[in-house]
Amino acid sequence: GEALAGESDVVGGDDYSVYVTEPAGYRAVRASVDGARLLSLGRRGALRVLSLRSDAGRRVSWRIVFARVG
Repeated sequence: GEALAGESDVVGGDDYSVYVTEPAGYRAVRASVDGARLLSLGRRGALRVLSLRSDAGRRVSWRIVFARVG
């Protein structure tokens, strides 16, 4: 599949969410996080919401993998 990846500066102990538009013809199939704990990969309308939490303030890397549907 194809992936969207990025980095975020997070505050320790706070939940952090990344909102991305799910492209037409694709479906998010999995997510991974480096430097924090992955809480969920949910859907809110046309958006995918990746939620994570880190015990300490730091820069974390995240990645959402999409698969073509249809």
